[in-house]
Amino acid sequence: MNWTASMLGAVFFSANGFMIQRVTIGHLGYQTFPLLVIFLIALLEESLHPIPAAAIVGLMSGFLLHSAGYFIIIVFCFSILIALPIIYIYNPSYFKWKRWLAILILGGAIGLLISASKLAAVFSFMRFFPRTMSDHYATTRLLGLYGLALQLLGTMNLAPLFQIAGLSPDSVPNYIRAATGTRYNYWEVDMSVTPVVFLLLLVGIGMVFRYPQKYLSELLAGHKKTALIFLVLFLWVAVEFTLARGKIYPLLQQLPILNSLHVNVRFAAAFIFPLALSAALIYNKWISNQPPGKSLLIFVIVNVLAVLPLGAYFLFKSDLDHRYYDASGGQKFFEQMQTGESLDVTDIGLQTDNTEALLSHSSNLNLYEPVFGYRLEYFHPEITPGSIWNISDGYFNMTNPTGYVYPEINGNRPFERFQIKDKDTLALFAKHIQPDWKIPTYQHILDWISGSAFILSLAYLVFHSGKRLFSKTP
Repeated sequence: MNWTASMLGAVFFSANGFMIQRVTIGHLGYQTFPLLVIFLIALLEESLHPIPAAAIVGLMSGFLLHSAGYFIIIVFCFSILIALPIIYIYNPSYFKWKRWLAILILGGAIGLLISASKLAAVFSFMRFFPRTMSDHYATTRLLGLYGLALQLLGTMNLAPLFQIAGLSPDSVPNYIRAATGTRYNYWEVDMSVTPVVFLLLLVGIGMVFRYPQKYLSELLAGHKKTALIFLVLFLWVAVEFTLARGKIYPLLQQLPILNSLHVNVRFAAAFIFPLALSAALIYNKWISNQPPGKSLLIFVIVNVLAVLPLGAYFLFKSDLDHRYYDASGGQKFFEQMQTGESLDVTDIGLQTDNTEALLSHSSNLNLYEPVFGYRLEYFHPEITPGSIWNISDGYFNMTNPTGYVYPEINGNRPFERFQIKDKDTLALFAKHIQPDWKIPTYQHILDWISGSAFILSLAYLVFHSGKRLFSKTP
């Protein structure tokens, strides 16, 4: 594409409600969202040899899995699956199937090796806490599709329209929630894309209707018809996942990992990149016949128009996120650490705030931990409020955490308390010192494998990059 179209595509993709809401709410694991383009670069950039491209894919996969990114990985998959038919229709020559297969197989193996240690520990934990859940939205398919459209319009499109119509922009979340049939807060449903993207899509549709013979024959040439079929299929599956209903979704939702998915409205994020890519391609087609001077002027104007709608977030008058950034408790705890004050846990408390619990030397029994269910339906502790040194039935009043992950090798079970014979271990644990707990041999081996795979992959990429930098050979 022309550099102006590429730059605008980056703006379309970067300026979106999903990223703004993730930053606002503090979903750190989802802020890797822009990195999905690296996977496409590894596949499509022919100057990259398949081996370093595979190393990039492997490192990125491992990075996502180590940053709470399994949800983002699914969004990446849908985004790329929808984008690839669009790219094929634009230019089939980008598709090098043998190269892709080599990159995906080798990259998948590298990613699996880098992630093997974490995956083994996670699956060991999930034997007892599988988090099986699913969403069911109180809406129809048609209204759900309308809700999905509202999600993608989001703040940047709807808030200004509400303001112009004399309605409060603060009511936008209620309209989206009503259409999607969800109960989630605004940060879960806002996938706002700049209105310039939709204007360019309308321009593209208008071009097809204006010159149907030219563009339809181009769209249906050769294997592009097959690409269109796959595009519709991938779009449909992504829609079903977002609406949490359909024919294909219920079957796939039964698979491991996928059966723990919820807040499906987030999957609307999978449409952001394909929309940005399509708009950039249409812009590139439109700008191709313009002289350089005029092309630059149009680029500046469109770029400004694409960014300005971000100001729509300032139209809200009330707090829609309900986040209070009070770091005073954490600062106080840090000051105690610096002065060497004892931070030992001495009792089990019922505080509603974890930081306050730490400051009062307590382990919080009234916790918020979705691993045990949002209503703590899978949380069955045997401890009670009081000193951790209280003894009953041969146990201290503190849960032994090894029962959550490796109970067999440590001779305990989930939620079992520290036994009397484990007094020294409990003393270390209460002082925030790592006890010498038993870890299975396979976990030790996988720890070494994952660490070695990461170091070797990174070292190889650094070496290859240096070689490319100081050599004329690509």
